[in-house]
Amino acid sequence: MNQQQIIPSRTVITSFSPATSSTVENYDEGQYVLHVTTSPSNTLLSCALSNQLIQTYDRSTLKLLQKYQPHSNTITSVKYINDDVILSSSTDGTCKLYDCKSNSVISTLSLSKEEALTVDVGYNGVLAAVGGSSGNIHFYDLRNISNKMHPLGSYVDAHTDDVTHVKFQSMTSSLLATASEDSLINVFDTSMPSEESALKSVMNTMAPLRQVGFFGPSQEGIFALTGSETLQVWHHDSCQLISDFGDVRNHLSHLGHASIQYLVGCHWSNKNQELNLVAGNTEGDCLVYKVEANNIVAKQKWNSGHKASIRSFVASDYNGNECFITAGEDSRLCEWCVSGNGGSDVVGANGIGGTGQETNTAAPTTRHAPKSGGGVIRRQKKKKAHAPY
Repeated sequence: MNQQQIIPSRTVITSFSPATSSTVENYDEGQYVLHVTTSPSNTLLSCALSNQLIQTYDRSTLKLLQKYQPHSNTITSVKYINDDVILSSSTDGTCKLYDCKSNSVISTLSLSKEEALTVDVGYNGVLAAVGGSSGNIHFYDLRNISNKMHPLGSYVDAHTDDVTHVKFQSMTSSLLATASEDSLINVFDTSMPSEESALKSVMNTMAPLRQVGFFGPSQEGIFALTGSETLQVWHHDSCQLISDFGDVRNHLSHLGHASIQYLVGCHWSNKNQELNLVAGNTEGDCLVYKVEANNIVAKQKWNSGHKASIRSFVASDYNGNECFITAGEDSRLCEWCVSGNGGSDVVGANGIGGTGQETNTAAPTTRHAPKSGGGVIRRQKKKKAHAPY
């Protein structure tokens, strides 16, 4: 398969003080874009920055609509629960619900003596699952939002270390996958009345996890990315390991004819019925691969977008094309429409520049290899972390 070369259709510069090093754990030297997400109707786009700001843009024009600072520490995830309300989690131990219409925080979900490391929403925006730094998973009922909300219930025996990612399955929204530093992936049916009865599957990846997700025509598969940049794919009902690709960076570099230093994430393409892997390097290069049962194929190289490491991406259909938005350490959001190539508008704080030329270019970055792979900088491993077995 020939590798397709793609340039960004549009670029947003979220901050004019980009970070200068991916090794600065407290983000003292500038602003990274840590997370990016779109609303269910795909009319809004929001991103979380390393200075605890969340910025919302019109998806069509990419004009900045709102910015607010709901947290006092690093934002760990951001999700829409509907077209009007954004849910964010933070290492400050809270999740915040923000109403875009009233431009205000309408509720705080507080964890007791835990950092909120990840959040997702299931049951069509009704139930929030929050993964904490003590290995617990907390659930909140979002139907009756009040100023301060307490957990509806918690799973306390599933993990023995940081819960790094939680993900509801979109086809059966009661199914929840959880990942942890303890190397375990658990799948729960949250419609069951107890944690013991809810646990359906346990998969041991033998490596601390940072991201999991469902994939496949019936979402029967689970992909797993670890902190050491390894990739595994599983069948979650049978707990069968389909493929353990190991540390794929050298192989991806060879396939894509470019240096690959970290894995950004995976995405199931409904349009193409395939699992895609996004990977990159500290120079801002981004490559997309097709993951098969026992093989990986280079698909696309996204050029001339970012100038530093890519932290996050979101996929969505837009104007009939399958589009991706990537977020990076260079303070940029880049839009990539993989079904076509279009012009290259650069967007600043007030909307589209429209010239295809970049004005007010931020200071050049000093690029260094990440300490331990890519994605968001890893939390310090606990000195007395428990082994799963």
